[in-house]
Amino acid sequence: MGRGVLTWAREIRRALSNPHALAEALGLAKGAKRQRGGLVVLCPFHKEKTPSCSVMLGEDGTIRVHCFGCDASGDALTLIAGVRGFDIRTQFDRVLEEAAELAGMRIEARREPVAPRISATEYNAIATRLHELTPWTAEPDGVRYFEDRVLVVSGSHAGLSVLPPRHEQRALVARLCATFEPETLACAGLVGRDGAGRSDLTAFSFAENRLVIPWRGLDGSIQVLQRRRLDGQRASKYVFPPGMRPSLPFGAEQLRANDTTRAITWCEGALDVLALRVLDHRDRSHLLPLGLPGTDGWRPEWAKYCQGRDVWLALDRDDAGDRAAERIAADVFAGGASSVRRLRPKFGKKDWAELLVHEVSAHRPEVAL
Repeated sequence: MGRGVLTWAREIRRALSNPHALAEALGLAKGAKRQRGGLVVLCPFHKEKTPSCSVMLGEDGTIRVHCFGCDASGDALTLIAGVRGFDIRTQFDRVLEEAAELAGMRIEARREPVAPRISATEYNAIATRLHELTPWTAEPDGVRYFEDRVLVVSGSHAGLSVLPPRHEQRALVARLCATFEPETLACAGLVGRDGAGRSDLTAFSFAENRLVIPWRGLDGSIQVLQRRRLDGQRASKYVFPPGMRPSLPFGAEQLRANDTTRAITWCEGALDVLALRVLDHRDRSHLLPLGLPGTDGWRPEWAKYCQGRDVWLALDRDDAGDRAAERIAADVFAGGASSVRRLRPKFGKKDWAELLVHEVSAHRPEVAL
C-alpha cells in the first residue's frame, strides 16, 4: 500500500472524531445508548436486538469500536466497512472513499487508477433490462413487502423490482451477460470482482440487498440503482453502487410537468416518496414529493426547483430530520421558494411509510384505493 493512502487514512480517522455524528450518518443512532465518550449501537457485524457495540473516542482522539457481543474491534474505517458491507482487506480503497465522503474530504491521491466508467446510456440500458427480468410479483417476499406497506400501486409505477435470493442470482447474472459484457456489469456496480480483478458472476454485489429502486433523471432515464434489504437487518440496509450517487432527488422525473401549483415536498428516501404519493392521492393535497438520499444527501443546487413554489420539508420526525430541515430551509428560501414549512408525520410516526401503514391498519382503510 502506498504511503499516500496511509496518509489519507490517518487524516480521515482524525476528521471522523465525533462518535455521535458518525453513528447518525451511518444510520446507527436509532435505539443507541449513550455512554461516556460515545455511545453503544446495534452491531453491524452480527445480528442482534440489544445494542452491544461501543463507539467511543479513544485516547488518541480517534474513534474506537468494540462489540461485546461478537468481539469485533477496530476504528472508524472498520465501522464504515461493516455498515456498508465492504471487506476492509480487499476493498480498502472503497472504504476510504466512503469515509472521506462522510468526513467531507476529497481524496486526491489514489493507490490504483480510477475504474472505467460506463456511459449514462449504457447504465440506463442495463437498469431497464434488469427491471424487465426481476418483477417484484415473482418473489413472494417482495409481494409481502409491497402489500404490507401499501405500496403495490405506487411501487409498480415507480419501477421498483426485486432480485431473487442469492442462491438463484447466478442464473439472472448469466441472462444479463447474454446482452452485456461482464466488465460492463462490474463497472455498473451490479457485480463485484474476484481476487484477480475479474468480474464475479456468481451473484450480485450486495446480494442480500434485493429491492431495486431506480433513481431517474429529468428525462425519466435511470441514473443509478439503489438497493435495499428485505430481511430487516440494519447493516448496509441501503446501498448505492460504489462511487455512484444520484445527482437528482428521487421523483425528479415528475418535475418535467412544470406544474408550479404542486407544492414540492422534500422527504427522506424513495419509500417515503411512494408513501406520500399514496396519501396525496387520497387527500388530493396536490403535492410533488421528492426524496433525498438520506439527510446528508441534500444538494444546495436542488433549491432551484423550488423557485416560485410552496415547499414542505417533510423529513423524518427526529433530531436528524429537524437539523436537516433547518439547513435545507435556508437554501430553499435563497432559491426563491414562495413559502417553506415543516411537515411531520402524525400520530408520532417517524416517517411517511410508517404513517401510511398506521392509517391503513387503524384509521383510514380507504387509503389503499
